[in-house]
Amino acid sequence: MSLNKIHIIGRVGKDPESINTKSGDVMTKFSVAVSDKYNGEERTQWFNCKAFKYSATYILNNVQKGTQVYIEGSMQSNKYEDKTYWDLITNKVLVLDGRKAQDDSGKGY
Repeated sequence: MSLNKIHIIGRVGKDPESINTKSGDVMTKFSVAVSDKYNGEERTQWFNCKAFKYSATYILNNVQKGTQVYIEGSMQSNKYEDKTYWDLITNKVLVLDGRKAQDDSGKGY
């Protein structure tokens, strides 16, 4: 058995970017900063996130730099020029601030 699942809450670092994939689907790329304290010092971990199809459109319409979000997804590695890059592939997105907190199903929570 194996499991690749991650949950984060943080703030979006810059406005999401829309990209059309080779298959014609919409993909959205964005970064999320997650901060905590360790030995009295604040530290920040950045996550490079990707969303596809409906979630990608939802993010483009509802998320901007500074938005606090909950992200559920899995980590995926890609190798390029002898370097390994990690992306968080989103399965679920919840907007935690704004006029009304809601998820990518559009139904709220």
